[in-house]
This record gives sequence, structure tokens and C-alpha cells, in this order.
Amino acid sequence: MNDRTTSPLTARRAVAEQRARDIAAAWQRGDRDIRALATRHSVGRDTVQADLRAAGIDPTDRTAPVDEPRMITTAELDRAQQAFARDSAGFTMDVRMDNAGYRHLHFEQGTAWWDLHAFPGGLMVRGDHGAFVFANGSPDIFSSFRFSGVDPAYWAQTLDAGTARSWSEQRFRDWLTEEAESLGVLERARKVLSENNGYDLEHEASARWALANAYDELGIAFPDPGEVDLYDWDEYYLWTMHAISAGIRAYDQAATETTTP
Repeated sequence: MNDRTTSPLTARRAVAEQRARDIAAAWQRGDRDIRALATRHSVGRDTVQADLRAAGIDPTDRTAPVDEPRMITTAELDRAQQAFARDSAGFTMDVRMDNAGYRHLHFEQGTAWWDLHAFPGGLMVRGDHGAFVFANGSPDIFSSFRFSGVDPAYWAQTLDAGTARSWSEQRFRDWLTEEAESLGVLERARKVLSENNGYDLEHEASARWALANAYDELGIAFPDPGEVDLYDWDEYYLWTMHAISAGIRAYDQAATETTTP
């Protein structure tokens, strides 16, 4: 028997083990959305929960500490703020509920819109840039946000749904270039990095597929999550941070105008 032959059962087990490692790593990075993890890995939510429990993680504990991500730079925050400003210039606010800690604020500008749903202990933000749920136990989460300001690292630790960090094509390209250069296969790796190779490296699944197909030529395997972090701050998450801040400022300004004689 050829020792290099892999049985279908062995291959399926290897895929399942890699998926479980990826799910556990995503959870530890702060990605606590069971449904999103299931969709990303094309499995059911029961499978995600089973993978987490097998890794010693309680899938019901959304408050477990998050692995420290790369510190965000001032330039990145500024770019996110500029993107939000472009999308939301001249937005309007509609206060649809404001009752003892329960608030529903709707914001709109052209095709851009977002809602803030505040409740004691938490905040849900939803709109054309995705949906996020934050829970930090504060009786008035608006007060918490006024105190902390736009602090992506802190609020990532309070996420109950949504993801603060997502796949980074640039980090993948940088890592693959460094690996290929060290192995003397940089020219061959450029075929994988080429925009004309038929793979969309903007997505993790496609990047995995591209590297797997090029393994015989490059000898480079996709890294385990614990070895290399190929995720970075999600642009929609950073946009949402500024949307929350701008929404609360607009709410406060309206309240001041209402109470001023």
C-alpha cells in the first residue's frame, strides 16, 4: 500500500479537525455569533457548538475573555470615521422609542441607514452595514459609550452577535509572500497571488482553496489559527463604532435643544 494514500474517512476527519480548530480560534478572537460561524463553515449550529465544547469552550458563555487583537492605529480609526462621514453626511434621526432605558433610534441618509436599539444591559445596532449586539451589563449603555468613546478593542469584548475581526486578504498576502521568499518559491507563489489566477483571495475559503491547489508546487500549507493570525479589524465593525457615537451625539443634541428655553 502507498503510505501517501489518504482514505476518504481520514480526509474527512482531517477536514473536521481543521474546522474545529478554526471555529475555536474564531471564538477566542471574539467571534461569538454561532449562526455566522455555522454559515462560514457550511455546517449546522449544533456542529459549531459541539466543536466548541470539544475545545473546552462553553458556547453559552459570551463573556469569556477575548484574545488580544492587534492594536488599532489612529490612522485606521480616522479612515473608518471618514468612510462613515461620507456615507452619512446630513443624516436624519427619528426617535421611535425613548422609555426608561429602552430606546429605538432610526438614522437615515439616502440609501445608508442604521438603527440603535438600546435596552438595560445592552445595545443592538443594525443597518446596511450589518448587525451587532453589545452587552456589558450597564443599565444605560449610552452612558457607557459616552465614557469609552470609539474604543473597538473594548467593545469587541462585549459582542454577543456580529464580528469585530474578519478575514484579511492583505495579511494573507503578506504571510504567503514571506513564507514563499524564505523557501525560494516566491516567483511560483506570485501565481497564487495574481489577480488573474481565478481565485478571489478576498475570501478565506477561496484563499484556502488556492493554496491547497498550489501545495505540490509551493510546499506551503494554510497555517493553523494558533500559528498565524490572518484576521484583522472588520471595516463594517469600525464603521458601526462611529455610527453609534454619531447617533448618541445626535440624540444628546436633540435632548439639549428640547430642554433649552
